[in-house]
Amino acid sequence: MTPEFQCGRVRDIMVKGGRFYAFWNEDTKTWITDWNSIPEFIDAEINKAIAARGLEPSLCNKIYYARSGDSQVMNKFKNYTENQLHDYYIPLNSKLVFKSDPYERDNYSTLRLSYDVAEGSTYYFDKIAEKLYSKTEREKWMWAIGSIIAGDSPKIQKFFVFYGSPGKGKSTVIHIIEQLFEGYYSVFQSEALANKTDQFS
Repeated sequence: MTPEFQCGRVRDIMVKGGRFYAFWNEDTKTWITDWNSIPEFIDAEINKAIAARGLEPSLCNKIYYARSGDSQVMNKFKNYTENQLHDYYIPLNSKLVFKSDPYERDNYSTLRLSYDVAEGSTYYFDKIAEKLYSKTEREKWMWAIGSIIAGDSPKIQKFFVFYGSPGKGKSTVIHIIEQLFEGYYSVFQSEALANKTDQFS
Protein backbone atom coordinates (compact mmCIF):
# COMPACT_ATOMS: atom_id res chain seq x y z
CA MET A 1 0.00 0.00 0.00
CA THR A 2 1.34 3.40 -1.00
CA PRO A 3 -0.24 6.86 -0.70
CA GLU A 4 -1.65 8.55 -3.76
CA PHE A 5 -1.95 12.33 -3.89
CA GLN A 6 -5.03 13.93 -5.40
CA CYS A 7 -4.66 16.32 -8.33
CA GLY A 8 -7.07 19.06 -9.33
CA ARG A 9 -8.58 21.47 -6.81
CA VAL A 10 -7.04 20.73 -3.42
CA ARG A 11 -8.21 22.72 -0.37
CA ASP A 12 -6.14 20.98 2.29
CA ILE A 13 -2.70 21.84 0.89
CA MET A 14 -1.42 25.33 0.17
CA VAL A 15 1.45 26.00 -2.23
CA LYS A 16 3.26 29.33 -2.34
CA GLY A 17 5.85 30.17 -4.96
CA GLY A 18 5.83 26.59 -6.23
CA ARG A 19 6.69 25.21 -2.80
CA PHE A 20 4.77 23.63 0.05
CA TYR A 21 3.32 26.29 2.34
CA ALA A 22 0.89 24.54 4.71
CA PHE A 23 -1.61 21.71 5.06
CA TRP A 24 -4.86 21.39 6.98
CA ASN A 25 -4.97 18.71 9.66
CA GLU A 26 -8.64 17.85 10.06
CA ASP A 27 -7.98 15.84 13.23
CA THR A 28 -6.41 18.74 15.14
CA LYS A 29 -8.27 21.47 13.21
CA THR A 30 -5.04 23.37 12.59
CA TRP A 31 -2.92 24.52 9.68
CA ILE A 32 0.56 22.98 9.76
CA THR A 33 3.57 24.63 8.12
CA ASP A 34 6.27 22.29 9.44
CA TRP A 35 7.58 20.08 6.61
CA ASN A 36 8.85 17.55 9.15
CA SER A 37 5.28 16.96 10.38
CA ILE A 38 4.13 15.69 6.99
CA PRO A 39 5.48 12.10 7.25
CA GLU A 40 3.63 11.56 10.52
CA PHE A 41 0.42 12.91 8.99
CA ILE A 42 0.70 10.78 5.82
CA ASP A 43 1.47 7.64 7.82
CA ALA A 44 -1.55 8.25 10.05
CA GLU A 45 -3.73 8.41 6.93
CA ILE A 46 -2.20 5.17 5.64
CA ASN A 47 -3.03 3.44 8.93
CA LYS A 48 -6.60 4.77 8.74
CA ALA A 49 -6.97 3.30 5.25
CA ILE A 50 -5.62 -0.05 6.43
CA ALA A 51 -8.00 -0.08 9.41
CA ALA A 52 -10.96 0.86 7.18
CA ARG A 53 -10.27 -2.28 5.14
CA GLY A 54 -10.20 -4.39 8.26
CA LEU A 55 -6.56 -5.29 7.75
CA GLU A 56 -3.66 -5.70 10.15
CA PRO A 57 -0.54 -3.69 9.22
CA SER A 58 1.67 -6.63 10.18
CA LEU A 59 -0.15 -8.87 7.67
CA CYS A 60 0.15 -6.49 4.71
CA ASN A 61 2.79 -7.41 2.14
CA LYS A 62 4.31 -3.96 1.73
CA ILE A 63 3.40 -0.62 3.28
CA TYR A 64 5.18 2.45 1.97
CA TYR A 65 5.38 4.69 5.00
CA ALA A 66 6.53 8.28 4.52
CA ARG A 67 8.85 8.07 7.52
CA SER A 68 10.89 5.44 5.69
CA GLY A 69 13.51 7.02 3.48
CA ASP A 70 13.55 3.98 1.20
CA SER A 71 9.85 4.39 0.38
CA GLN A 72 10.48 7.63 -1.58
CA VAL A 73 7.05 8.84 -0.42
CA MET A 74 8.38 12.25 0.63
CA ASN A 75 10.13 12.68 -2.71
CA LYS A 76 6.83 11.86 -4.36
CA PHE A 77 5.03 14.40 -2.18
CA LYS A 78 7.64 17.07 -2.94
CA ASN A 79 7.23 16.49 -6.67
CA TYR A 80 3.46 16.57 -6.20
CA THR A 81 3.42 19.97 -4.47
CA GLU A 82 6.06 21.57 -6.72
CA ASN A 83 5.04 20.22 -10.12
CA GLN A 84 1.42 19.09 -9.98
CA LEU A 85 -0.29 21.73 -7.87
CA HIS A 86 -0.75 25.36 -8.82
CA ASP A 87 -0.02 28.17 -6.39
CA TYR A 88 -2.89 28.47 -3.95
CA TYR A 89 -2.48 29.99 -0.53
CA ILE A 90 -4.04 32.33 1.99
CA PRO A 91 -1.54 34.18 4.22
CA LEU A 92 -1.54 32.53 7.62
CA ASN A 93 -1.81 34.31 10.98
CA SER A 94 -3.02 37.58 9.46
CA LYS A 95 -5.68 37.91 12.16
CA LEU A 96 -5.70 37.17 15.86
CA VAL A 97 -7.23 33.95 17.13
CA PHE A 98 -8.19 34.06 20.79
CA LYS A 99 -8.32 31.22 23.31
CA SER A 100 -12.02 30.35 22.92
CA ASP A 101 -12.36 31.04 19.21
CA PRO A 102 -13.55 27.97 17.29
CA TYR A 103 -10.98 25.83 15.50
CA GLU A 104 -11.87 26.53 11.88
CA ARG A 105 -10.12 26.14 8.55
CA ASP A 106 -11.08 29.68 7.53
CA ASN A 107 -9.18 31.18 10.46
CA TYR A 108 -6.04 30.40 8.45
CA SER A 109 -4.00 30.37 11.62
CA THR A 110 -1.27 28.30 13.20
CA LEU A 111 -1.37 30.40 16.37
CA ARG A 112 -3.78 30.89 19.26
CA LEU A 113 -3.53 33.45 22.05
CA SER A 114 -3.75 32.20 25.62
CA TYR A 115 -6.55 34.60 26.59
CA ASP A 116 -9.92 35.97 25.52
CA VAL A 117 -10.94 39.60 25.32
CA ALA A 118 -13.29 40.36 28.21
CA GLU A 119 -14.37 43.14 30.55
CA GLY A 120 -12.12 43.48 33.57
CA SER A 121 -9.91 45.70 35.66
CA THR A 122 -6.75 47.16 34.10
CA TYR A 123 -5.64 48.89 37.30
CA TYR A 124 -1.96 47.92 37.23
CA PHE A 125 -1.62 48.48 33.51
CA ASP A 126 -3.14 51.95 33.88
CA LYS A 127 -0.75 52.78 36.71
CA ILE A 128 2.30 51.80 34.65
CA ALA A 129 1.06 53.62 31.53
CA GLU A 130 0.28 56.80 33.47
CA LYS A 131 3.70 56.71 35.10
CA LEU A 132 5.56 56.39 31.80
CA TYR A 133 3.65 58.52 29.31
CA SER A 134 1.54 61.65 29.12
CA LYS A 135 -2.13 61.20 28.27
CA THR A 136 -1.63 62.30 24.65
CA GLU A 137 1.31 59.97 24.00
CA ARG A 138 -0.33 57.13 25.89
CA GLU A 139 -3.46 57.32 23.75
CA LYS A 140 -1.38 56.90 20.58
CA TRP A 141 0.10 53.50 21.36
CA MET A 142 -3.01 52.31 23.18
CA TRP A 143 -4.96 53.12 20.03
CA ALA A 144 -2.44 51.05 18.05
CA ILE A 145 -2.92 48.08 20.38
CA GLY A 146 -6.69 48.44 20.11
CA SER A 147 -6.54 48.49 16.30
CA ILE A 148 -4.70 45.15 16.34
CA ILE A 149 -7.16 43.52 18.75
CA ALA A 150 -10.11 44.86 16.73
CA GLY A 151 -8.60 43.41 13.54
CA ASP A 152 -8.37 46.80 11.83
CA SER A 153 -4.58 47.12 11.66
CA PRO A 154 -4.18 45.41 8.22
CA LYS A 155 -6.49 48.07 6.73
CA ILE A 156 -4.96 50.98 8.64
CA GLN A 157 -1.33 49.99 7.97
CA LYS A 158 0.26 52.48 10.34
CA PHE A 159 3.84 52.23 11.52
CA PHE A 160 4.65 53.32 15.08
CA VAL A 161 8.13 54.19 16.33
CA PHE A 162 9.07 54.56 19.99
CA TYR A 163 12.01 56.91 20.40
CA GLY A 164 13.64 58.92 23.16
CA SER A 165 16.39 58.81 25.75
CA PRO A 166 17.08 55.61 27.74
CA GLY A 167 14.92 54.77 30.74
CA LYS A 168 11.74 56.44 29.49
CA GLY A 169 9.61 53.30 29.18
CA LYS A 170 10.01 52.32 25.55
CA SER A 171 11.10 48.76 26.27
CA THR A 172 8.44 48.37 28.98
CA VAL A 173 5.65 49.12 26.53
CA ILE A 174 7.17 46.93 23.84
CA HIS A 175 7.43 44.01 26.30
CA ILE A 176 3.75 44.47 27.17
CA ILE A 177 2.87 44.37 23.47
CA GLU A 178 4.96 41.21 23.01
CA GLN A 179 3.08 39.52 25.86
CA LEU A 180 -0.28 40.60 24.42
CA PHE A 181 0.50 39.18 20.98
CA GLU A 182 2.74 36.22 21.73
CA GLY A 183 3.71 34.46 18.52
CA TYR A 184 2.34 37.22 16.29
CA TYR A 185 5.36 39.50 16.43
CA SER A 186 8.86 39.25 15.00
CA VAL A 187 12.15 41.01 15.68
CA PHE A 188 14.38 42.63 13.08
CA GLN A 189 17.48 44.82 12.96
CA SER A 190 16.50 48.13 11.36
CA GLU A 191 20.03 48.87 10.19
CA ALA A 192 19.93 45.70 8.09
CA LEU A 193 17.16 47.19 5.92
CA ALA A 194 19.41 49.74 4.21
CA ASN A 195 22.96 50.89 3.69
CA LYS A 196 23.93 53.26 6.50
CA THR A 197 26.14 55.29 4.15
CA ASP A 198 23.22 56.20 1.85
CA GLN A 199 21.71 59.64 2.39
CA PHE A 200 18.16 58.31 2.47
CA SER A 201 19.07 55.74 5.15
